[in-house]
Amino acid sequence: MLILWTQLVFQKGAQETKKNAQASYKRLNPLHISRDAMIQIDKDAFMGMKSLAEDNHPKEIVVLLRGNRSGDVFHITDYLIPPFGFGSRRSASFPAYMLPIDFSILGTAHSHPSGNLRPSTGDMHNFYGRLMMILGPPYSMNNVAAYTKQGKVIPVKVLSD
Repeated sequence: MLILWTQLVFQKGAQETKKNAQASYKRLNPLHISRDAMIQIDKDAFMGMKSLAEDNHPKEIVVLLRGNRSGDVFHITDYLIPPFGFGSRRSASFPAYMLPIDFSILGTAHSHPSGNLRPSTGDMHNFYGRLMMILGPPYSMNNVAAYTKQGKVIPVKVLSD
C-alpha cells in the first residue's frame, strides 16, 4: 500500500513538473508561436505590398515584414525590399547574409502569381524569421495566407486606417 501511494505521488509530481516546464518554455521562448497567434497588418503596408505584387505580376516578389510582437499578436507596420532580392516566374529570393541586423524583421511576404496560397517545399526550406505571408491574385485582403515555420496557418487581419 505504501509503495502504491509513493508511486501515485511521484507520478502526479512528474505530471505537474512537465506542465510547469511546458508553460515556462512557452512563456520564456521568444520563438514559440501559440495556436492563438494572429497577424495584424497596417492597411498602408498591405496596400504597398499589393501594389508591388500587381506591378510585378507574373513574376514573384519578396519583401521583409517589419513590426513588433505583443504576446500572440504580430503587428506588421512596414515592409522592406531586401537588398539584391530578385523575382522570377517561378521563385523569389534574396541573399540573407546581405541583410543588416534588424530585430524588428518578423518574417517575409512573397507572392504566388499562380494563386496557390499554400507554401511550397522551397518556401518552407528557405523560411526567414518567425512567419511567412503569401499573397495571391487578385491580390486582395481575401487572398492572403500566413504560416509558421512548422507550416501552421496564422489568421491575418488587415487593419483599417
